[in-house]
Amino acid sequence: MEKTSQHDRRKHAEAGFFSREAVGSVPWVILGKAVLFFVYFGISMLTVNGLGKEQYGIYSLMTNISAYMVVLCSLGLGAALMRYVPELTARKNRRGLLFLMWKSAVLQLAAVVGVSAVLLYFSGPLQQLFQAGHVEHFRFYLMLACGLALLLLLKDFVGTVFTSIYKTRTAAILSVVYGSVWLLMLYVWLYYKPAIGSVFFVQMLSIGLIYSLGAVLLFKYVYGLTWTNNEFGIGKKRTLAFSATVMLSTLLRMVMFKYSEIFFVAAVMGATAAGVYDLGYTLPYTVITFIPLALLPVFTSAFAEAFVRDPGCLGRLIRSYYKVLMLASMPIGILGAFFAPDAYRILYRGQMEEAGHLASAFCMVLLLPLISMPLSAAIKAKEKVLQMVPMLILQLVVNLYLDWLFIVYFKLGTWGGIYAVAGTFLLTIPFRLAVIQKVLGGIYFPAGFFFRIGSVLAVLSFLLKQLTDSVGLFHLFTYQWINIGLLFATGGLFLVLFVLCIRYLGLIRREDVEEFQALDIRKLNRVIRLLVK
Repeated sequence: MEKTSQHDRRKHAEAGFFSREAVGSVPWVILGKAVLFFVYFGISMLTVNGLGKEQYGIYSLMTNISAYMVVLCSLGLGAALMRYVPELTARKNRRGLLFLMWKSAVLQLAAVVGVSAVLLYFSGPLQQLFQAGHVEHFRFYLMLACGLALLLLLKDFVGTVFTSIYKTRTAAILSVVYGSVWLLMLYVWLYYKPAIGSVFFVQMLSIGLIYSLGAVLLFKYVYGLTWTNNEFGIGKKRTLAFSATVMLSTLLRMVMFKYSEIFFVAAVMGATAAGVYDLGYTLPYTVITFIPLALLPVFTSAFAEAFVRDPGCLGRLIRSYYKVLMLASMPIGILGAFFAPDAYRILYRGQMEEAGHLASAFCMVLLLPLISMPLSAAIKAKEKVLQMVPMLILQLVVNLYLDWLFIVYFKLGTWGGIYAVAGTFLLTIPFRLAVIQKVLGGIYFPAGFFFRIGSVLAVLSFLLKQLTDSVGLFHLFTYQWINIGLLFATGGLFLVLFVLCIRYLGLIRREDVEEFQALDIRKLNRVIRLLVK
């Protein structure tokens, strides 16, 4: 029996643990996110420069309320869709799939209506709490935030289900069209009416138009499936137990990595300071996590599918996933830590220089949560999320205490938020890893690979920063778009130097190549073969 099991695992490793559908979806996901990466750059510039520092602060406060609503009102069902749709698809169970989709959509709609009613009822106290008494249309903006949350849930629902059934080309096309329409409409609308309501309206209209069509296409596709398996689906108890735990864990993570600090800063220093903190966080978050978050739904679904086929595959998959994340995110994070102040001065025309220094710190801090992504995918595959809840509660308690300590008591303002985020991670990570090791049997973190890649990236970034400062590269021209071009050219040079270091310093070794090949992503394997001598 044991020999057979080992033989099966070896066979899966040689052929790749992921199905062809899972692997084939990766290029489309990456392409869609790569386009959106530049689209969101443009949207960020237009919004900040169009609204100005004070109005952007109010807008960012409202969008953070929307973000909290999305997590709360999703009820964890987005993660349940990622976990169970591939299982239902593998069984060709159309009835169970439709039931799960409709149940998720109705429950999320009811949650948005209920939470919106509560928020609007308490709009007056919230306005006072966030020192926004001078904001004339606070309640109206709060209504827009609630409407935006509903539409974002629609967007996430459509994108998640399409991705989970590996129709990622459709998901990528919808995402790119949405981002492009949003950018073009925002450019035109802010030119004629630079106001908070305009920014909300444009985004809501873009989501409504594109993802209503996406929802029609999705349900038409699922109803048109010819599967004949009419067995019941996942089951109410199993779905709700999983989704409720995921919702709680996601909400706690949101509190820990940004959102509690936003509200502490707003309550102590006002919405303008909260906007500075938000911008210092948001752009590094976008550039560092755009590939990891693009891969997250695919890898979560693929982990679940691979685990069903071979329960012994998770250790090797975790190590492989870590290495993909490191190659995708560490170059951007480490380079950003050196160049963020220059980038913010150029992008936002000197209005947000404080946010640039915050962003420099966040470029490093935001690399820390990536340690959780492969472990989280494996824990979800084993449906052991509930066992991590005590650790998340510990993180929440520590985080809120540090928020109060640094932002309220010591009055460190926006920097207090960064100290709280980093301090929470460092104080709680030993306890979390101990629990994860019991659940998964190991952490599987490739420390040698991490230090090889990280040390080379740090040296390259430092030398490139010294070079650009010595010639005053970003002060040679006054025209903004020339300087933006120089920023991207600097990033391109950095990438070329890093690739050369990988090839000629032997940063990727034979055992690394074997673990990348275990994913059986052909385009990735081709790239790795080019990088390795």
